[in-house]
Amino acid sequence: RIEDAMVGISFGSDDTIFAKMERLNARLVRRVKKVRIFGSTGLDLAHVAMGHLSALIQLNVQIWDIAAALVILKESGVMYDVRPSSLGGWQFIAAAPSIFQPLKAN
Repeated sequence: RIEDAMVGISFGSDDTIFAKMERLNARLVRRVKKVRIFGSTGLDLAHVAMGHLSALIQLNVQIWDIAAALVILKESGVMYDVRPSSLGGWQFIAAAPSIFQPLKAN
């Protein structure tokens, strides 16, 4: 259930992304159990693959930050969506199958 989810996010350093993540965080903290920021995309994605985090949402990362982890996520059964970001990087969501669609709709 999304109400029991622990979701990782990253604010990044770009002002535009920071503002978007502030708004996303405000919505998430009312819907999920916990929001966590560890500061390492690779570590965050490993936590999702192991089930320590229910999901991870980021709005602008480089492909080398996520490429290898996407293989690990796929093998662990985690669902994910990766799309080009307006800032030249990639935005993505990775989540346990049971909460992927509700988070993606957020």
